[in-house]
Amino acid sequence: MVEGGGFEPPYPKGPDLQSGAFNRSAIPPQRLGRAQVSGPALLFKTHGPSTVVYPPGLRDFGLSALCRTTRVLHQHQVALCLLSKRQEITMKSKSPPRQQQHPKALSDRNHHGQGRARRHPNAQRPAGQDMRERPKPPINVILYGQHPVVEALKNPSRRAKMLWLDQAKQDELTRQFEPILANHANPPPVQWTSRDYIAETSQGEATQPVPHQGVMLKCAPLKGPEPDQLSTLPAGSLIMALDQVNDPHNVGAIIRSAAAFEASALLTTDRHTPYESGLLAKTASGGLERLPWCRAGNLGDTIEDLKRAGFFVIGLDGNTDIGFGQLPPLNDERVVLVMGAEGKGLRERTKGLLDFKVRLPTDPSFPHLNVSNAAAIALYDLSTRIKVTA
Repeated sequence: MVEGGGFEPPYPKGPDLQSGAFNRSAIPPQRLGRAQVSGPALLFKTHGPSTVVYPPGLRDFGLSALCRTTRVLHQHQVALCLLSKRQEITMKSKSPPRQQQHPKALSDRNHHGQGRARRHPNAQRPAGQDMRERPKPPINVILYGQHPVVEALKNPSRRAKMLWLDQAKQDELTRQFEPILANHANPPPVQWTSRDYIAETSQGEATQPVPHQGVMLKCAPLKGPEPDQLSTLPAGSLIMALDQVNDPHNVGAIIRSAAAFEASALLTTDRHTPYESGLLAKTASGGLERLPWCRAGNLGDTIEDLKRAGFFVIGLDGNTDIGFGQLPPLNDERVVLVMGAEGKGLRERTKGLLDFKVRLPTDPSFPHLNVSNAAAIALYDLSTRIKVTA
């Protein structure tokens, strides 16, 4: 007897190649789909993951019928349940390929409650349902190259943890970094090592060797301002906003240009924007230490708050005929310059929040500027227009 009032048949340990369960010439029984049996059932255990519900009516067919039934159950991975009065056999088998249904048929199917209706993309998320987890910043950042490392050591907000220097360039690097570390409030430990170790460690996820110049610094990432702090910037401030620009080369180059033209802050989306990295810092060439970086969970909401605080929002759009020369005077104004990702450009909601859409005076037959180059030109133009009067 087995649990549930059933019995365990004396199956042989090895397969009986002459029995009906393994004889390919035997006529297989009809394929079971969903069947119902009445009355109490005997529960049998079979070899493998399947469980057999053996109705009383099948006992008269003998062991051969049981073997054929067991064969079908093993082939189709049957999952069966023992119920009280009415038993239902559910098979997990390879279903035939589904026929493609017309969209209207799918819609009718959902409206009649058969199947799972899709949530409208603009529908509100049910209360209590968690949003997708936001990406987390790295615990440590490995910077390499002389400009990024020197600027990081001069930045009092940057917490340096370890400095590696190429032992083959000890005299040169000692003259360069000794006065910097002497003026550092909490100088990191210095370790002289081989150039190969610096090259291997600084490469990270890069596919090619990086230009580390024999200098590498392990440090904590910078903490940027919160979105609501941007509204307190003074008159003449310029915020560089990026709408899902996700290439670290472009982000680093834009940071470098924004720092050069004295922008007040960088505003990006929290998602679809790279975090600090050695590659980004190297491209920024030290500008990462000079430009406050604010990451917003919702860029549209942050831009709306800045507009209510009195900021003008200007975005680059190649589909408009308005140039920078047609902008109104921007003396003493606070401005947000928004750039979109290459290819898709600005998102629709971001476009709807712009006060002015402008384009660069490029050749209409070839308007293909890199986003970092376009940002540098736009930053230069706006920096000359935003003037603070005494």
